Amino acid sequence: GGEENGDADANQPPGSGGGGGTGTDQAFNKKSPLVEELSSGYQTVMRMIDKGEKIDGIYNCARILGLDVVEGLLLLGRESCYLIDGFTIINKKEVHDIDFIPKDQFNPIIPIVPGQHSSTKIKRKVSKFTYENIKEIHKR
Repeated sequence: GGEENGDADANQPPGSGGGGGTGTDQAFNKKSPLVEELSSGYQTVMRMIDKGEKIDGIYNCARILGLDVVEGLLLLGRESCYLIDGFTIINKKEVHDIDFIPKDQFNPIIPIVPGQHSSTKIKRKVSKFTYENIKEIHKR
């Protein structure tokens, strides 16, 4: 229950250097945290997922449904994975709410086409997928 369908276009994990590795990359070790865990954006995101869930990877992504594109985060947890709309990772370590990032500092995954309507406020949506319900994953 609670799972939703949608396509996600994931970027490289923060700090991976584009190596295309797994959750055991150097970016995921205990000495170097995945993201700045004390940031308010990170704390907000962590309150949106199941209590006690351990996160192994965080990626910028875009959820595409029909003609609508919503940027957010893909979190890979131990029990489930989550798509969370309206947040992004900046400087490879900082989780931020997209609504509060100056336009000149935000580089969207999917560029806005001239004349395309871009919503100014993103409705917060969390989609949770248990691994047993995921058939396959493709990296683009």
